[in-house]
Amino acid sequence: MDNNLPINAIITLIEIPDNPFQKNYHYLKVRDRDSYAFALVSVAAALHLNGDTIVAARLASGGVAHKPWRWYEAEDFLKGKQATKATFSEAAAIAVKGVKPLSDNGFKAIMLRGAIETALHNCLTG
Repeated sequence: MDNNLPINAIITLIEIPDNPFQKNYHYLKVRDRDSYAFALVSVAAALHLNGDTIVAARLASGGVAHKPWRWYEAEDFLKGKQATKATFSEAAAIAVKGVKPLSDNGFKAIMLRGAIETALHNCLTG
């Protein structure tokens, strides 16, 4: 949705409604150096949990395509599963299975898999 603000307008408040993902989320940015570097790979993950069971998941990444990429198949896999390291590892494998890196950035597929696993795990400890 686009908004056309009048000249000299100042945004003073943004309200984000409560949602089931607001407690278990994480954003991970993997880069060459600590400060002011663009992401080689980034991952945004959010889990809607009922105890240790994943009700729903949201998973997206940047730095691997010309735009952010959503991993719907991995999200579907996570539904109804226990939130464990093994589950997160399998979801990451599902996400990267169809990745086709260019000749000079094949390392990103491995990096992406690890970043997805880490971001999902960090949703629990966040």
